[in-house]
Amino acid sequence: INFVFSSKEETSAKNAANIFYKKLMNELSHTSFSGTSFKPCGAPIYKINGKYRYHFILKTPYRKDIYDTINNVYHNLSFGKNDINVTIDVNPNNMY
Repeated sequence: INFVFSSKEETSAKNAANIFYKKLMNELSHTSFSGTSFKPCGAPIYKINGKYRYHFILKTPYRKDIYDTINNVYHNLSFGKNDINVTIDVNPNNMY
């Protein structure tokens, strides 16, 4: 699963990715998660259309409790006020 955070302000995108990652990892510790996680970093294409991009990757098999946790964290953290876009790609064909 690829999580991408983009914003016109570089620090906003970076902070959003770090906050989401920490909250998600904390919540996943209470589930059956046994996959691999890669910490947030700049996306391969770091800036598109004037927006900075940060991402992190979660490798895990499908488990309903894990997907429910991701959904809950996504809906409980509000980034819309700060002009931050969040994209979650479950089976990414590429990492750009």
